[in-house]
Amino acid sequence: MIKKQNGFFSPSIIILIILGIGLITGILLADDYGQSRDEELHHLYALQTIEIYKGLREPANTIANLRYYGPIYSIFVQLAGQLVEKVSGWHYADAHHFLYYASFLLAVYSFYMLSLRITGSSAAAAATLLFASQPVLFGHSFINPKDIPFMAFFLYSIQVGLSQVDRYVEKGQQESHERKLSVQNVKLAWKSLNPKRRYMLAVLAVFMLVVILDLVFFHTALGLAERTISRAYEGAAQPWINRLFQRVATDAYKTDLAVYLNRLESQYHFLRFPAAISLLILALYLFFRQLHLYPGGFWGILFAGIAAGLATSIRFFGLYVLALTGLYMLLVSWRKTIRVLPIYGLAALLTTYITWPFLWSAPVNRFNEVITEMSSFAWQGSVLYGGELFKAADLPWDFIPRMMLLQFTLPVLILLLPGLYFTARQLLSASSGKKTYVIILLWLIPPLAAVMLPGTVFYDNFRQVLFLVPPVFLICTAGLGFLAEKIRLWPVKALVFFLAIFPGVLGIARLHPYEYAYYNALAGGISGAAGRYETDYWCTATREGIEYLNQEAPENAVIGYNKGLEQVRVFARPDMTVLTSNAGKENNAPPLDYILVCLRGRLSPSDPSGETVIYQVERDGVPFLIVKNEE
Repeated sequence: MIKKQNGFFSPSIIILIILGIGLITGILLADDYGQSRDEELHHLYALQTIEIYKGLREPANTIANLRYYGPIYSIFVQLAGQLVEKVSGWHYADAHHFLYYASFLLAVYSFYMLSLRITGSSAAAAATLLFASQPVLFGHSFINPKDIPFMAFFLYSIQVGLSQVDRYVEKGQQESHERKLSVQNVKLAWKSLNPKRRYMLAVLAVFMLVVILDLVFFHTALGLAERTISRAYEGAAQPWINRLFQRVATDAYKTDLAVYLNRLESQYHFLRFPAAISLLILALYLFFRQLHLYPGGFWGILFAGIAAGLATSIRFFGLYVLALTGLYMLLVSWRKTIRVLPIYGLAALLTTYITWPFLWSAPVNRFNEVITEMSSFAWQGSVLYGGELFKAADLPWDFIPRMMLLQFTLPVLILLLPGLYFTARQLLSASSGKKTYVIILLWLIPPLAAVMLPGTVFYDNFRQVLFLVPPVFLICTAGLGFLAEKIRLWPVKALVFFLAIFPGVLGIARLHPYEYAYYNALAGGISGAAGRYETDYWCTATREGIEYLNQEAPENAVIGYNKGLEQVRVFARPDMTVLTSNAGKENNAPPLDYILVCLRGRLSPSDPSGETVIYQVERDGVPFLIVKNEE
C-alpha cells in the first residue's frame, strides 16, 4: 500500500516534474550516441517479424537466435521510430535511441510508484533521482535495445500488478458477503437465477467448451474453412461466399489455391490459442458476472496480466513477474484473489503468445525450446575481469555482484546498509507493508543466487541482469527513507538527498555519451578500470571516430573496422567503403585508407596502440577507440 505522503508537492506533481525533466533531457541528448553492436540485429528482427504478421515469412525464419527473444518492443521501436524520425529530423538510429530511452522513463515512473509503498514522497523522489542518475543505467537507456526495455517492463509489471491486487482486495472488502466466492454462494446464486437464464448460461457454457476443445485439439473448424475456400476458389460455394471471396482475393485465378490454404492455416494457428484463451476468460467473466460473484477491480487484474505478458514477450524471464505477483496475491488475501489468479495468468500467456510469433505453431514446445536455448546460451568470446581474460562460462562466482559494486555510484553502496537494516526490521514486524519487502527480496535474491552458480555465461558486465537493479535501489529507498525520518531539519535532509544524487549526475556529465562505461572510486574511476575491466564494450565510440573521418578523409576513402561493420556504415559518408580491418590482406580487396579499432577497455592509457594513430576517442585519458592511418 502507498505510504502516507509528505513534502511540498503531491506525488503526481513530483513524478510529472521528474518525467518532464527526463523527457527534455532525452530530446537534447538522443542524437549524441553511437550505435551499439546489437541494434542493427534487432532492427532487422523487427522488420522480419512485421513480415510474419503480414503472412510473408514463416514464424521460425528470423535472423540468428533472436527468435528466442520476444519481438514486441523491437516492433514498437521500428514503427514508432518512423514517426519520431519524421518529426525530429533525426537519423533513424537516433530515433531508435530516443525510444529505448522512453522505456527507461517508464522504469523511472514505475520505480517512483513502488518507492511510495516504502517511504514518503520526498524520499521516494530522491531515491528515484538516484536511480535515474546512475551513469551505467542512463548510458544504457539510449543504446540498449533489449535489456533496458525488459527492465522497464519487468518493473512496470511488478508495480501495476501489486497496485491492482491492492485495489482488487480493497474493493472486495467493500462488497457484501453474498458476493464472496464460495461453493455455497455459487449454489445459492445459481438457484436464485430464473430457469430461462440458467438454461441460457448452460447452453453458452457447452458451446464455448466445444469451441475451445476444437480450437485446441480437433481443428474441425480449420477443415471446414479449407473446404469452403476451395469451393469458393472454384466458384462452387454459396453465392454470397463466392462474392466475398472475390472481393478479398482479387484476381484469384492468378494465384494457386495452395497459397490461399497455406495462408489460412498460418492465420488459424496464430489465432486458435488466443481465441481459445479469450473465450475461456469471457466465459469465466460472464458466469461470475451473472451470478453477481465478481467484485470490482477485475479489469485492473486483467490489465496487470497483459503488462506481465508484454514483459515476457521481451524476454522469457518475464514469467517471473507472474510468480511474484501471484505470490503477492496469496499473501495479501488468498481467499479473495484465488479466483482472479487464473485470469491474471491467462491474460499474460495470451499476450505473450500473440506478440511472439515463434510460439504460434506449438506454444508449449516452443517456449520450452526458448528456455533450453537461453539457459545454455554459449558465447565464445572472452571477458576482461580484474586484469585477466576469462571465458564467459569460467568467470568467478562473484562477477555480477562485484560489477554492480564497481559501477553503481558510492552513495548507493552507503545507502544499502541502512536499507538492509530497515528491510530486516520490516520483515520482522507485524506491519502490513512487509509483503512488499518480501516481493522485493524474492525479486532480487533467487535470480542473483542463480547467476552466481558455476558455469553461468555472462559478458558485457551485468547488462543482462539489469532487471535486478530496481530491487537493489528499492532497498536503498528504504535506507533513504529511514534517514529522512531521523533528520528533522529540511536543509540537512535536502543536503543528504543532494549528496546522494550528485555523483551520478557528475559521472554522466564527464563521460557523455559513454556513461555506461562508468566505474566508481572502488575501481579507481574509469582510468583505474582501463585494462582491468571492460569499458565501451559495445563500441559506441565508433560514431565519434567515423564522424572525424567524415570531416578529414578524402573522397571514396576505404575504411576498415574490427567489429560489426554496420556500426560504421550507418554514420559514414555515402562515398565511403567500409570493410573488415583485415580486408586489405584479401585478394581483389581495395587497400584500406584508415582503420578504426574498438578497444573495449582492453588497452590501458599507457599501452601503445601503434605509431599510425591519428585520432583517439577517450574520456578521462582512457581510449575507447583509435583511428589509424593505413600507409
